[in-house]
Amino acid sequence: MSDPSRRILLSRLLTHSGDQAWDFALPLALIQVFPGAIGLVSLFYFVVRLLHTILVTPVCSLIDRVDRRTAVRLGVGAQTFGIVLAVACVLSLAYLRPGAAPWGSPTTSLLFIGAMAAGVIASLGGTMMDVAISQDWLPHVVPRERLAATNSRLKQIDLATEVSAPVVAGLLFALSLDSVPLFGFLLVAAWNVVSFLPELALLESVLGSNAALRKPAPAPQARQSVLDRLSAGWRDFVAQPAALSMIAYALLWLTVLSPHGVLLTAWLRSQGHLSEAGVGIFRGLGALFGLVATVVFPWLLARTSLVSASRALIVFEAACVLGAAAAYASGASFAVAFLGLVLLSRIGLYGFSLGETEIRQVTIDPAVRGRVNGFANALTSIATLGLYGAGAALEGPEQFGYLVYGSAACVTAGAVVFVAWSATVARKSPELKCAS
Repeated sequence: MSDPSRRILLSRLLTHSGDQAWDFALPLALIQVFPGAIGLVSLFYFVVRLLHTILVTPVCSLIDRVDRRTAVRLGVGAQTFGIVLAVACVLSLAYLRPGAAPWGSPTTSLLFIGAMAAGVIASLGGTMMDVAISQDWLPHVVPRERLAATNSRLKQIDLATEVSAPVVAGLLFALSLDSVPLFGFLLVAAWNVVSFLPELALLESVLGSNAALRKPAPAPQARQSVLDRLSAGWRDFVAQPAALSMIAYALLWLTVLSPHGVLLTAWLRSQGHLSEAGVGIFRGLGALFGLVATVVFPWLLARTSLVSASRALIVFEAACVLGAAAAYASGASFAVAFLGLVLLSRIGLYGFSLGETEIRQVTIDPAVRGRVNGFANALTSIATLGLYGAGAALEGPEQFGYLVYGSAACVTAGAVVFVAWSATVARKSPELKCAS
């Protein structure tokens, strides 16, 4: 396997399947430890996402300040440590049986807090790896003319594991052993941890065989606080020619109209009266339409420029989401049209995400890739928090329409921002002119 991009893709397949299985199993384990405490699980993930948002920029800036081997080892090490710590805390809580909440004793409270800390560490490690590989490595090891195809294959792997890994994880989670609480959960965690070993070996082999990835560690810099790093991340972000493109992408996260979104899933079950099997099929179709995007984007790119292809896809997504909002407003008789347009919007979203990824790869200065991409990740995290906050404020079934219309407005705003950027700043970027 001499092609380094193939080894990178294989490493992505191994670790992403484990990540998806873990993301599926952890909330189930928490519900099993705290029966019926859905609010507690929501609190867990809200805290994890909030701390991730605050810390992701300074953590990803490490990519710019250390050599690539160290960055990879830090990312894999953080994921491994986070998962092992989470397993230790959750299993300890299972043995102690705290009931509906962990606040009954200092020990269980500390274990729950420890599990949240573990979730933050694993999440930051995963993001650091995603940024390091997709934004820093690939532009160095993949020729420009093959970058779009490689990005598409990465997206195909992500979507395929998003569908298949939870199925396998569910089968493993169902296994039980009387003497070991949460035995199936332990198996899923072991799968995830073990997947890191071949991932690290494959990436080490890419480093060893590709001179373009060998760089000396940057000179030591003065110590900075988290606030200083956030401020520096903002300054570097706004200085990028593609800053508005990244803002447009973040706006696309402010939508409930996603087949795998928690809020739409809850509405489909409660108000749409869709069965569990129906919801599962709908989510699977969402991933399938996402896979279509990985074929559509390279086809468009072969016929037009990177910016033009990305613009067409985000406008298509906005049109689909606006159509879905109109179908929702028209009532139950347009339910099929509503769901169909939500699925079609996945083609625009995933296709645009491929274009936006390549725009980052070719325009961001390699010296600040970690910090800038970390800040961009923080923007999408803020959008996710805002979405859940709106969902909590508008929790009544009759208020779901406000979330639908707000989603259409945010996605349309994202399309407007990108179209405006493509007509002005994009034309002045030499990297994007080469892509036209």
